[in-house]
Amino acid sequence: MKRETRDGVQRLKAAVQTKKDEIDSAIETVLLKENFIGGGKVGQLEEELARYVSIRHCISSANGTDALMLVLMAWGVAREMRSLCPTSPFFPPPRWSHFYGPTRYLSI
Repeated sequence: MKRETRDGVQRLKAAVQTKKDEIDSAIETVLLKENFIGGGKVGQLEEELARYVSIRHCISSANGTDALMLVLMAWGVAREMRSLCPTSPFFPPPRWSHFYGPTRYLSI
């Protein structure tokens, strides 16, 4: 592991330790209320993130694949449209395009 990465991991661990009780309490609250998707804590997180980066709205997603699909929907890409996607050893682009619509792959 590179030194910069190792240092970053150590800083993250230290930051988590200083907030551990707060983090554990927030996780426990969500689990006990079974408030996972679209719950109050999600809305609170989105509001805090929007404020943090000085924008009006923030939309969180469960993962990167969902985030890519949100972007496609925002751009108006419809299922019947064709899209181009670079070939990649990384799984999500072919996966989201498979679910969202036909795709042609480019070898770059």
